[in-house]
Amino acid sequence: VLFPAHRGVVGSQVVMDPTLICKKTRRLRGKLADICKKEPALLKEISKGVSQGSKECQYQFRSRRWNCTTVRRSLKKVLMRDTRETGFVNAITAAGVTYAVTRACTMGDLVECSCDKTVKGKPMF
Repeated sequence: VLFPAHRGVVGSQVVMDPTLICKKTRRLRGKLADICKKEPALLKEISKGVSQGSKECQYQFRSRRWNCTTVRRSLKKVLMRDTRETGFVNAITAAGVTYAVTRACTMGDLVECSCDKTVKGKPMF
């Protein structure tokens, strides 16, 4: 799951503020630091994708004892084990991020990407 140290909880929904993530995480290195500095729009879409993944996870597990709760202690405990739930949370989060970024790209909301092969630009990261 992205940015585990900078999540808040509102009800049962993950709250991710891309600006807050970048400001509070001064020790960022590598690709995430580059995204924070150079691609705030991409970070916003990543945040949307994580939120979408969380909502879908809660929907899929709605009738189970563990329903993808985002309370830090509970989620952290689940993610530290190799379980079906951990695999599902990671997969659904990745799918949500992929969907959000792809959608933003195809809608033209991300300046540096294009699904049109005739448009040649520098890679996003």
